[in-house]
Amino acid sequence: MKKSESFGVWLTSEQKEKWKKLASQNNMTLSSFTSHTIQELLTNRVIRNKDEVSFTVGNSIDEVRSPVLVRLSKSELEVLKDLGEKRGQSRQEIIVAAIRQFLLKKLQIDLNSKQALLDSTLELNKVGVNLNQIARVLNTQAKVGDVKEEEIRSALQAISVMDDHISSHIKTVDNFLKEHSRRNQLIVQN
Repeated sequence: MKKSESFGVWLTSEQKEKWKKLASQNNMTLSSFTSHTIQELLTNRVIRNKDEVSFTVGNSIDEVRSPVLVRLSKSELEVLKDLGEKRGQSRQEIIVAAIRQFLLKKLQIDLNSKQALLDSTLELNKVGVNLNQIARVLNTQAKVGDVKEEEIRSALQAISVMDDHISSHIKTVDNFLKEHSRRNQLIVQN
């Protein structure tokens, strides 16, 4: 039999109560439900109950946090440790991310992924600036008359569509990152 080890995770009182409720709905103890959920996350097979309570993220980060004791097997703990090293996160951060991902049904990202998204947003912004410069040159060419007006209109329309896509993508990424910048309060949606 695998030797189990335990470690603690800090959650808000509200998060702990919600987690207990989910465990109860699945006819499991808090420890076994948490261990099961972590195991599913570690094997990339998170299974969700259809009757789950849904949550949204609030603005408050000032909540009292309560500890939850989690028992894992030695092998689960090793996988968690390796995952933490690869993602640059502590075991607690991984467990909290797993719980929040399970509760919110939204991907929780690590700092490396967050930085990659920020970098890609900056690069897309540069592309948008370049598109605007191209549009400016095309408008100048239209005034001079060196290029057919139809070609310029077509190119400007394509640039406008691309610029809209880039702006939409940047806005979506910014909103996504705002949700992951800190552990905001979870609010039950009725």
